[in-house]
Amino acid sequence: MLYEYFKSEEDKDSDFFFKFETDNNNRMTRCFWVDSVARKAYTHFGDAVVFDTTYNTNRYAMIFAPLVGVNHHGQTTIFGCGFLSNETFDSFVWLLETWLEAMKVPPIVIIIDQDQPMTKAIAQVLPNTFHRYCV
Repeated sequence: MLYEYFKSEEDKDSDFFFKFETDNNNRMTRCFWVDSVARKAYTHFGDAVVFDTTYNTNRYAMIFAPLVGVNHHGQTTIFGCGFLSNETFDSFVWLLETWLEAMKVPPIVIIIDQDQPMTKAIAQVLPNTFHRYCV
């Protein structure tokens, strides 16, 4: 259903981008999407990005991984979202590479919690981005 929804969004919004990965049983293991509003917001406010994940908070035990920032009104703005089946280095590399595929330009600063696999993935995928931990 999610794939069909994303295909319909792609038909309505030429700047809508999504990517999926599935396992051998055709179950989704990774997913990322971004629409034209988020892409435009990123061009204006994407110099600093906050990346944090939830853990198994939906009925499919998928981790929600939003990439967000703050606009000129001090409001949270979404730069892209993902679902991951785990919080491993490989999953974070896939998500960040996919996000860069969609956005084309890395952020200047990225702020995360002290998650070690995420830290390693950022060092590999975003080597020129300043990486900071939140308090």
